[in-house]
Amino acid sequence: VYIGMRSFDRAPISARLLAFNVVMAALVALATFLMPNSPLGRAAVFSIATVAWMGAAAWRLARTPPTGPVFTRLGVAMFLSIFCALHLARLVAIATGNHALLGMPVTEQLAVTLLISLVCGVGLNYGALLMVLDRLASSDELTGLNNRRALLRRGQELLDRTLAYGRPFSVFLVDLDHFKQVNDRFGHRVGDMVLETFAQVARHNLRSGDMIGRYGGEEFCVVLPRTGRAEAAAIAERLRSRVQEDLAMVGGHATHVTVAIGIATLEAGETMTGTIDVLIDAADHALYAAKDGGRNRVVAAAPIGERRDPAMAPDAQPSALH
Repeated sequence: VYIGMRSFDRAPISARLLAFNVVMAALVALATFLMPNSPLGRAAVFSIATVAWMGAAAWRLARTPPTGPVFTRLGVAMFLSIFCALHLARLVAIATGNHALLGMPVTEQLAVTLLISLVCGVGLNYGALLMVLDRLASSDELTGLNNRRALLRRGQELLDRTLAYGRPFSVFLVDLDHFKQVNDRFGHRVGDMVLETFAQVARHNLRSGDMIGRYGGEEFCVVLPRTGRAEAAAIAERLRSRVQEDLAMVGGHATHVTVAIGIATLEAGETMTGTIDVLIDAADHALYAAKDGGRNRVVAAAPIGERRDPAMAPDAQPSALH
């Protein structure tokens, strides 16, 4: 279950994690096999394994990403937690010898157990279905990133939340240089592989609280809450450098893909009239400046925010960062 939650979140699943789960499952099976005459011992081993695996999955779901669906994730986490609570109660009963809590074949106890299991099972399946539907409605099919609609909706939520606390906020647009030439030379399948590879590189080089989505075609938008101009520039430069290295060869073809990046930032204490589209438009202008400057570079837009203290207004000239 825990590995399934990591897979759903597109988190890396290492060989060590897989091996650990296989070994644990084997140990549980061996322990139950070695206790044929101890039903309480087998029940305790099973409950310990259930609490460990389902508890880890619930913890994973409860750590809701700032751009993810809250209601469905927490709902599934709640039902998993109920399962854990039932098995914890079972462990306590075994440890204390309280047979009234052990689920003995008494009609009332059996009925309650079945009812709780049924409710939790239906809740888990319904919650999982809602999570899948949310993923389908908000994700780009090819790259698995947020689609444009989800990006703008969740990006606006992050912007509102960040501005309410007077913290910095940055957006940058990323465009794959000469992507049409890749399609024309190697075919659309390789072009799709380039987009998928870029998405993987971007996920690995952005922070957990950042959000990236496919804005359109070969253009992507990154939202960075609580991030000022200098830090956003460093993140963008790191991404540009990694793309240049990791997309030099894709699918056995010398694609040599690079990116141009335009950044727009609201520094701490600045305000802005309008929606996140204003920041995206500013980043778009900086992106065109990066293209005009030779591509494969990062350019920051002129400041667009207004400070409450005019004496603190920053320089208004755009600057090339690479």
